[in-house]
Amino acid sequence: MHGSVRGQPMASGEICDAVNRQGLYVRRDGQPVGTSQVAARVRNYADMFEIQTNGWVWLADPRETGEQE
Repeated sequence: MHGSVRGQPMASGEICDAVNRQGLYVRRDGQPVGTSQVAARVRNYADMFEIQTNGWVWLADPRETGEQE
């Protein structure tokens, strides 16, 4: 597992672990974020993520999407 969410491709399960460990998102019911929820967000926010053919996920470069870091 890499130390940060940004900068390395990660599997949805690794992103899930990092989000929960770093407290980056808390569900309304207080339960930890699940892998399926992360995978759904990756699909729903395709402008923010790049999915490799092997299923690994990158955060999209904000310079390419027009967003500010």
